[in-house]
Amino acid sequence: MVLLQKYVLEPTWINPALIETIEQSSEDSHIWVARMASGKMEQMSDMELAQITGEKSQA
Repeated sequence: MVLLQKYVLEPTWINPALIETIEQSSEDSHIWVARMASGKMEQMSDMELAQITGEKSQA
């Protein structure tokens, strides 16, 4: 699980296994938007994306 905290109102734990897609924000190249399996969208920073990518590659 990865804790998102920079771009969300309340810190949110997400499970990298439930991410369907990750796209770069069109407004800011340092913000990434993940579409979750539930349909919910989560924003994350470059550092949070690196954590998620690391967790997905270890799984």
